[in-house]
Amino acid sequence: MLNCLRETVSGLGNFLYVTWSNSDCGEINVCHTSKTHRSSDKRRGRPIFDVNTKLVAGMLHAGIGPSHVNALLTSINTPPVSQSTFKAREREVGPAIKEAAKASCEEAMEVEKECWRKETEEVVSIGASYDMGWQKRGKGHNSLKGVGSMVGLRSGKVLAYSTRNERCTVCQSAKQSG
Repeated sequence: MLNCLRETVSGLGNFLYVTWSNSDCGEINVCHTSKTHRSSDKRRGRPIFDVNTKLVAGMLHAGIGPSHVNALLTSINTPPVSQSTFKAREREVGPAIKEAAKASCEEAMEVEKECWRKETEEVVSIGASYDMGWQKRGKGHNSLKGVGSMVGLRSGKVLAYSTRNERCTVCQSAKQSG
């Protein structure tokens, strides 16, 4: 592009700084290569590309990490996305995903209660199955992260879940700083 003075890459989106060839004013226009939005807590600064937010939401949904996403992107000849972009978008979509999961569990609990409810409106006991495990990493080496879930016996829906992490970043930082 002859009129493009420079390009700034931000994940899968780009900012193109373009000047008009038939104008002598020298004004530079910033063009986005994808739709953008603003974070709810930030009204200033650079806009966020929707495609990056959707990429991270898809990554979390698929249960893969940034290295897997970047391996896929580079295999289709697309530049990889930086760790800082992944982390910033995770912080953006994380609370929304947690809220959706919480609402889903509450709805599933009501469905499970209804499955067990007799003809009375009293407190209902329900049956559920709980399982928890630590994730594996590599060839049998234990990861520091674990996850558990409780599934209703009648509905088969997830009623509750929990995650555990053996490493605390606050404690780790305190140990390193003495």
